[in-house]
Amino acid sequence: MEMMLLTKSQDEVFHIRQAQAYVQGKWHVWDPKITTPPGLYLVSWVQMQFAGLVGYGKLDARRYRIINQLAVFFLAWILQQLIAYISGIRASKPTTSKDKSGTTKQPLSYLAHTTVNVLLFPLLFFFYGLYYTDTLSVLSVLLTYYFHLQGKQKSLVVSGLASLLFRQTNVFWVVVYLAGLQMQRVLPRGKPSIEFPSQPTIRDIIEGSWTHSCTFDPFVDESGVEDYFKTAISFVVAIVTNLTTVLWALSPYAVILLVFIEFTFWNGGVVLGDKSNHVATIHLAQMLYLWPYLVFFSFPFICPSLLDATIPPQYLPSFLCKSTSETRQTRLMIPITFMALMLAVVHYNTIVHPFTLADNRHYMFYVFKLLRTHSTLKYFAVPIYFSCAWGSLVAVAGPIRSGTKANSYAHPITPKRTKPSTGDATGEEGQRASWLLIWLATTTISLSTAPLVEPRYCILPWLIWRMHLPTLGPRASYELWLETLWFLLINAVTGYMFLYRGFEWKQEPGEVQRFMW
Repeated sequence: MEMMLLTKSQDEVFHIRQAQAYVQGKWHVWDPKITTPPGLYLVSWVQMQFAGLVGYGKLDARRYRIINQLAVFFLAWILQQLIAYISGIRASKPTTSKDKSGTTKQPLSYLAHTTVNVLLFPLLFFFYGLYYTDTLSVLSVLLTYYFHLQGKQKSLVVSGLASLLFRQTNVFWVVVYLAGLQMQRVLPRGKPSIEFPSQPTIRDIIEGSWTHSCTFDPFVDESGVEDYFKTAISFVVAIVTNLTTVLWALSPYAVILLVFIEFTFWNGGVVLGDKSNHVATIHLAQMLYLWPYLVFFSFPFICPSLLDATIPPQYLPSFLCKSTSETRQTRLMIPITFMALMLAVVHYNTIVHPFTLADNRHYMFYVFKLLRTHSTLKYFAVPIYFSCAWGSLVAVAGPIRSGTKANSYAHPITPKRTKPSTGDATGEEGQRASWLLIWLATTTISLSTAPLVEPRYCILPWLIWRMHLPTLGPRASYELWLETLWFLLINAVTGYMFLYRGFEWKQEPGEVQRFMW
């Protein structure tokens, strides 16, 4: 890319021009076409300070792009730390081992391979060699997540505020998501059959949460649809009974939120620059597009679960089988209800931004061109949305324990376990229902307020989801290597299209336009 693109490409023109203004000391200059904060340009100014180039005239694009290439090394380190923490992998364990409970722990090779795969994620990989905000934006959010896990509140506040300098929507991940995890951390979790009955009703949940000041928070693969409502109610009650503790625990995130609100009032809105074309709106269809996005990039982890749910086990290889035939008895009302809601969203809340249909350099132009070939086609996509959502949530649930036997299909996620498990929700155990609710809520808020459908907006939802996938399972090695090959193939194709399949617009003769995300 460095050899081919000696000049600025695509929207780099605006970013590099703004960075050059700062490097030349023109702090009052702001390009109205830029809608994101100036964090990238401030970092470039610091970079040029160290290089002794502040005050110089126009510098070539390569001098600005190098900041993202250097950031990849920091991104690799922070990803490794996060994946190790979430997966429960100890750096001192060079080989596969067992903990005190007999649970097999993943070797460091899994940690290294997963880190490399995440770094190869096409939406990140593509922009490592260009001057865009995405790499530093993701790095700042993940660094804040790291400080949250480490309990370093001062560093968390500084890093969280810094993340807002790269992208405004980062506020959802450093405030809403992390604050939700903090509540999950500080609120006591009730024990099955002690604080709550084995099959609690809504009344049991309210009484148990109020009496014992604790939460009802089963594992995802133990949870039916009704259990997510019970979990949400339980957290509300537990927050009230632990109000002082919760308020104190959330104070660092409140500081970040208050600063963001103050900026919004000062700026007259969230968006900098071109406000008229980036007005926040309710766009629930964004959540429908998310699920095919996850499946497209992570099908090695999602498709086995979908196949297992739809094809009789005798026709599947053993490493693809997850459930028994008894878990396939489906309650049809649940998928029908969800698909009815999706149809309503498609009909009443599909928004096609003018930018989407005006720029044929971006792949989303061709996706929406396909969806608009016939007025009914968008409705036929609803079963695809539902299937992809189902598979994505199944993948998060984790392995079903041996001996598990469910007599009904409780919900479109995973079958219930009759015997509850214990322990913290690491990657080995699968995730808690509260984590899934927090992730869904944060993703919904961050995506559904944007009228423009942009694949880069889904980078953080994918990253967080991917890091929380279970680490154990008989097909883990197959999935990782298939993911590696898939990402390499996508990167090769998109890189080739970008570098070698350029074209010209009639209105801009002599200017090479390039395909990109």
